[in-house]
Amino acid sequence: MAADASKILVKEVNYNCPICEKKHKVEVYEEETKALVKKKPIEYKEIFYFCPKSKEEFYPEKVLDQNLIRARDSYKEENGFLTSSEIKEIRNYYNLNQKEFANLFGWGDITVQRYENKCIQDETYDEVIRRAKDDLIFVYEELKKHKDKFTEKRFKEIEVFLKEIIKKRQVQYLKMRELKALYIDYNEPNEFN
Repeated sequence: MAADASKILVKEVNYNCPICEKKHKVEVYEEETKALVKKKPIEYKEIFYFCPKSKEEFYPEKVLDQNLIRARDSYKEENGFLTSSEIKEIRNYYNLNQKEFANLFGWGDITVQRYENKCIQDETYDEVIRRAKDDLIFVYEELKKHKDKFTEKRFKEIEVFLKEIIKKRQVQYLKMRELKALYIDYNEPNEFN
């Protein structure tokens, strides 16, 4: 491959090369590229493999999936949505699998799976997930509202977990709410800020 400043060698791996049909070291590169996502041009870092023997690039299936997630996450970031990994991080905070996290809000079983893997959530879903990140009482109320989506045992486990977190963070939570209330008049520039 000709030297190209936009292409960065990430690593070399032993791989069954689909180009020359032999297992050997192939190079893994990353480069800045553009794609259309929801009819908008989006820049993102794409991964591709390079066979040094045949001098050809190729994209294994798992890399195609990763690139799709990268492009869509760039779109999400650019448009103020949570990325796939941020959604997963929020879900993991509550020790819930994808189906349980979706059931918590009364959504379809695979809704969260889609948003963590390839799809772009709409604003309403994004706001609910953001709220879940910061508002433990909201999450607890959603759990109670959708109790029928869980087995009795699993409901109790999640309920106990949430109550423990709420008790630990209640003082911090109340202080943050108090500070927000105190500074509500200072969101606009004035002589005091």
